[in-house]
Amino acid sequence: GTGPAQKGGLMLGDNIFSINDCLVETVEDWNHCLQKEMTDQQSGFCVSKEFIKQENSAVENYENLNCCNNTTGNLCFRHSDAKSKQLMCLPARKVAENSIICSENRDCRDDLCLIPVLLSESERFLKIQRVLKKPVLYLGTIQEVFASVAVSPWTSESTSVQYIDMYEIFLGYIFAFSSGLAVMNVIPFFYLDGQFLTECVVHNYLSSCIPKVSQRSSIIFNLKMIGSLIGCLSMCATLLKMFL
Repeated sequence: GTGPAQKGGLMLGDNIFSINDCLVETVEDWNHCLQKEMTDQQSGFCVSKEFIKQENSAVENYENLNCCNNTTGNLCFRHSDAKSKQLMCLPARKVAENSIICSENRDCRDDLCLIPVLLSESERFLKIQRVLKKPVLYLGTIQEVFASVAVSPWTSESTSVQYIDMYEIFLGYIFAFSSGLAVMNVIPFFYLDGQFLTECVVHNYLSSCIPKVSQRSSIIFNLKMIGSLIGCLSMCATLLKMFL
């Protein structure tokens, strides 16, 4: 099928609110819904018997569950009841757009619950609903959706959410960098603020216990050595994670 981010699929700025019957309000919801579709059985659609009679164009002698004989826009469907072996070739968009999601016949009242027939267990037929736009129908693997579609919690009518995401990431890096510097400045590291902080603490609070300046200076030096060693090891570990 056509990829979800290709022509005719999702467009930049689309506001998604559901995947099949799974509501999407956050990025976490999007990931959860895709994971749910990956692990659960393929969802079906409630279709009326009259619609099936009018639109069914299944060929008689089909092979490998290909009852539509590669007809463009059509898809093979089966009954949710495993006892029925009949396959129906129906227009996929008409079925998906005008039907509610189901898993068995009792979800559909007077209609029948029809399940899309997929040629691979890893494939899924998804109905991705968008605000004020027609739903996007996708036939393929969930992994391709994860790989080709990026979602954002931001929506904007005046500018692309792409720049907002970049700004959010930029602020995150600034926060992480500032937090790292704050921690480094507290550690008794040579030539950093932590060195002077350690000297002030030791000389002001340990002078009554350790009256000799030389002893306090020795303690300060040892603390700075330990702090510098910890700081160097932390930076080395960070660099190794970046390049390995």
